[in-house]
Amino acid sequence: MSKGDRVLLDRLAKTLRGIPADRIEQALRKSESVQIRITRAEKDGMKRVARFYRLSVTEYLTRLHAMVETVTLAQVRNQKQK
Repeated sequence: MSKGDRVLLDRLAKTLRGIPADRIEQALRKSESVQIRITRAEKDGMKRVARFYRLSVTEYLTRLHAMVETVTLAQVRNQKQK
């Protein structure tokens, strides 16, 4: 984790400390769904990898998206700095 990431996480933690737990839970509660069409092999593969990491398929896909988004945004920032 970079120093900049730690600074942002510290700032987020300070912000969250002042918010009641029920409000945070309400904001983070999943309310949307996505339906996708995939092959049986793709589905089985997703389940296998999710299970390996002790995640549900939803958690696995959500975390995978977050990682790809982080990398993509970093690349965009780097391109803008050039």
